[in-house]
Amino acid sequence: NSKNTPLHCAAKKGTKELVELLLNKVPLANRKKYIDSLNGLNLSALEIALRKEKYAIVNYLVKLGASTKLTSFSDVELIAKPVLGNASNYIFQKARLQALNILL
Repeated sequence: NSKNTPLHCAAKKGTKELVELLLNKVPLANRKKYIDSLNGLNLSALEIALRKEKYAIVNYLVKLGASTKLTSFSDVELIAKPVLGNASNYIFQKARLQALNILL
């Protein structure tokens, strides 16, 4: 059971505008906690957006103060994997490096 919040679902399948609309409904005092909440797979909305290559959402969540401490993979893993092999591997690694640049 993934126990996703609406934010996790929006980070997975939605747009930045949907994420923005959802977060505008969350009281400001609770927003940071909601953004950083983990689902049943121990993933934050930021991590889901990173995995789904939704960089507009990633950038928006980071600007709102989302924790960049990733539970599913480390920064070292993001930059250390060689960009070798087939084209799909190259595209995947390039996307991961783009994600790291957003977080830095």
